[in-house]
Amino acid sequence: MRRVLLSVLCGGLLLVVSSSTAFATATLELVSGGDTLYVTDTGSILCTGGTCASFTASGDNNPLPGVVSISAGSFNGWNISLSSGSSNSPNCNGGSGVGCINNTNINAHTSGAGTLSIYFADTNFATEQGFVVGLSSTLQTGKSVTQNAYAFTGVLPLGSGVTSPVVTGLIGSPLTILSGVGGNLSTGGLGLSGPFDLLLYTTFVTDAGGGGFVVGGNIAAVPEPAALLLLGTVLTVCSSLLRKRYPARS
Repeated sequence: MRRVLLSVLCGGLLLVVSSSTAFATATLELVSGGDTLYVTDTGSILCTGGTCASFTASGDNNPLPGVVSISAGSFNGWNISLSSGSSNSPNCNGGSGVGCINNTNINAHTSGAGTLSIYFADTNFATEQGFVVGLSSTLQTGKSVTQNAYAFTGVLPLGSGVTSPVVTGLIGSPLTILSGVGGNLSTGGLGLSGPFDLLLYTTFVTDAGGGGFVVGGNIAAVPEPAALLLLGTVLTVCSSLLRKRYPARS
């Protein structure tokens, strides 16, 4: 019984050290041509443009806080089986996976030339020393996929009918995959003090032959030395206590 209690206590300490997630305003927006799809966490989809009449999705289909998922069907010539974003605001780790914000699964294809832009953003992140931005592809038969990541303060630029959200504060450099399976990383540190916002902006381009994409991306924090030291101390103390109380049996 004591061993169980000690294990629970150490687990609780690790949880306190590693995360304290309280979600803010996770928002997902899709833009193609002059059409937009805009949905907030647990909210309904606001559609503007000529394809809205045939659009049937009702809103965020994932009930978890900090996660926004939509299955958009046909949107301006694009068939989108799933576009999903998750956030751990105000932290950069927690129940929605490792990272500040993640585009966990973007699955889209079209039969002709076109451009699709997907924005995922959240607000009220705490101070971070720097970021690592990642982009990966398990399927890319179109012309290109490009991802930009931003950290900024001020009003979140996404919204219904906003076809060109504009922000400054690019993290690192743009990441591009031209074809096939691949992955890229970029690092940057803007020295922002919280609260600030994070935005992932991913653009898919196809030529006349069309193409398909299965892509994921994320913004993660560069671990702070103090946080790593504290986590290592907790692990060492817990391991030592367990060894002393329950020595190995020969």
